[in-house]
Amino acid sequence: MRTIPNINTARLTLRAMRPEDFGRYAEIWSEPDVVRHIQSAPRTRGQSWDAFLRNAGHWQMAGVSDNGPSSSGTAVG
Repeated sequence: MRTIPNINTARLTLRAMRPEDFGRYAEIWSEPDVVRHIQSAPRTRGQSWDAFLRNAGHWQMAGVSDNGPSSSGTAVG
C-alpha cells in the first residue's frame, strides 16, 4: 500500500479522499454548470461512486490522482 501524502501550503491542504467526502463529490459532479466544459452530462450518484473509487485506486496503484478535496472541504482538481 502506498502512503498518500498531505501537501500543505499557506492557503491549501491537499489530502487523500475519505469516504465521508463522497457526498460532496457526488453533489459537485451532478451539477450541469460544473461539468458542461468537462464532460457531456452530469454524473449520476452511481457514476460518481465509480469515479470516486477509481481515484482512490489510482493513488494506491500509481501514486497519482486527478483531484480531491482540501482540508476545508473544497474540492480541487
